[in-house]
This record gives sequence, C-alpha cells and structure tokens, in this order.
Amino acid sequence: MQQLSRLLIVILALALVLPTASFAQDDPVDLRFTLWIADDHPAIAGVFRPLADAYTAQNPNVTIEYVFIPNAEYASGLGVQLSGNDAPDAGWMLERDALAFRDAGVLLDLSDVLVEDAAYNYADFSTSLLGLWTADEAVYGIPFSSSPFITIYNAELFEEAGLDTPAELAARGEWTWEALAEAARVIREETGAWGFVGNDGSARLYGPDPWTTLAPLMRAYGGDLLVGNECTFDSEGSVEAMELLHRMIYEDRSTVPPGDEVNFWPGEVGITLGQISRLANLDEATFEWGIAPLPSGPTGDVAVVGQAAIVVFDGENNENQEVAADFVRFLTTEESVTQ
Repeated sequence: MQQLSRLLIVILALALVLPTASFAQDDPVDLRFTLWIADDHPAIAGVFRPLADAYTAQNPNVTIEYVFIPNAEYASGLGVQLSGNDAPDAGWMLERDALAFRDAGVLLDLSDVLVEDAAYNYADFSTSLLGLWTADEAVYGIPFSSSPFITIYNAELFEEAGLDTPAELAARGEWTWEALAEAARVIREETGAWGFVGNDGSARLYGPDPWTTLAPLMRAYGGDLLVGNECTFDSEGSVEAMELLHRMIYEDRSTVPPGDEVNFWPGEVGITLGQISRLANLDEATFEWGIAPLPSGPTGDVAVVGQAAIVVFDGENNENQEVAADFVRFLTTEESVTQ
C-alpha cells in the first residue's frame, strides 16, 4: 500500500512538470485548406507554404494540403464539396457568401478557440472589422483581407486624350461617375483605346460576379444590390446608376461590351476599379498609371471594401475541426500575420 502511494505521488509530480498531450500529438491528421489562388501564385510559396511548414514543425502528425478553387466558382465549388464526402476542413470565405454559409450552418463557431485564449489577443481585432463574421457571442471567421476599392487609371491615355487625371479631378472635388463617363468617352474617341472596364476585366463584369463593379456605382447613386434580404435593383438610385453604365456601353461605346474579353493591366484601357491588393498586377507595367478615390455620385463619396476571412467548415464529414480551428488560430496570431 505504501509503494502504491509513492507511485501515485510520482505520477502526480510528473503531471505537474510535463506538457499536457494535445490533439497535435495524437493520430495523423490530413488537413485540407481551400483558397482561390493556384499553386503557382507567389503567395503560396512566399507566405502560405512557410506558415504551413511552421505549423507542422510544431505538430508533426499534421499534414496540410492547399486546395485551389477558381474565384468565380468558389462558392458553388465549396457547396458541392460540403454536400458530398470531399469537404475541406478550413479555408477562405468571401464576404458576399459569408451570411449564406453561416445561415446554412456550415461555418464552425471559433469563439472557444480564439476568444478564450488570452495569448491570442482576440480583443486586438476591431469590432467593425469582425462585424460580418460574428453573431452574438459566436465567431465564424477572422478577416485576413479588408481591401478598399479605388480608381486605377492609365495616365498615358489621359495625357494622350488631353484630359485631367482622376487624381487631379479628385483633388478639386470633381471626380464623379459622370466625370468618369465623360473621360471614358473622350479616351475612346481620341486614342481608340477603351475608356472603361469593370473590376478585374470585362469577363467578370458580364459573368457570374459583376458585383464589385456594380456595388460602388449603385451606392454612389443611393441604390444598392441588397438591403437586408430585399433585392433593391429596382430602386431609383440603382436604376439611375445602371442607366449610366448602359449609356457608356451602348451609346458612348466607351466601355468594353459583352463578348469582348479585355482587362486593364496590359495597358489597353483608360480606367478601371480595383482593390489596393490588385496593384501587384502592375509591377511590370510598361505604362504610367495612377490611383484615385472611387468616383462620387449624387449621394456623395462612397467607400467600398472587399473582405475575406479564414473559416472552419462545420459539416458531418469534417473530423478535423479541432485541428482546423487551431490552424486558423495559428494563421491569424499577431506573430503569423506580421511575418
């Protein structure tokens, strides 16, 4: 009996000094993380693979695979995977899809992992930044991108057309959607180049994802795509905005029309809209370019921000939720995001 008591004392002493075993030291885990950039994107080799390697170095039983789904097919591709037996464990989520996926019950509440971890410093995130990704006490995602939309222009085409640039007009408070339409018309007439193309090119504007062009335009006129669950395409402001775009395409013929695939980045267009993150496409540009705020409209200046977050998918087939949540915690710590 005395020997048994001594053995229990030894076991208790060891428990106090040895680290507690966690899931990261248990069975092998193959973690699948989905995103909309391909394997050859510089961010994979420069950012995401090193972060995955750092995590697996701490958790040698975990392997991490990045799974690519094209941006235009991202929501539908995720839906197919989540409804089948090939669902990812975690990944990126665009703001336009966040509420639908949350309401469908396929996003895991991360509050137990993030909010309760004092070392994580969840309070460092602003309330407004997290607004779309939280409900009551639940946390469904951590934003990794909150990139504002801006005007991007080809300065050489403006000079050739004899026009003041959007930046010059903005400095005088004259950069409006009507001014954009007029500049696009003159550029088309004077240079032969297209005056305007939507965000990320004409294929996106006329494809399944036109919202990044239409939202800034409609909001400048007091309209919008949705207000709550109500479609507001037929509101007075939205109609006025679409009439302007229709005029630019079919009357002025200054805007790239449906059927023509043209993008701003090679230098073929005078004006586009984009996020600050898209400026990397101009690293090797052979023309002078500049940026300006979004055009204002009858309702004044409008700010539009594109946001994306990292989430964990909550489905019957996701057996790796605990590890996936820990990987999201790791990716979004101050140490990781400042590397």
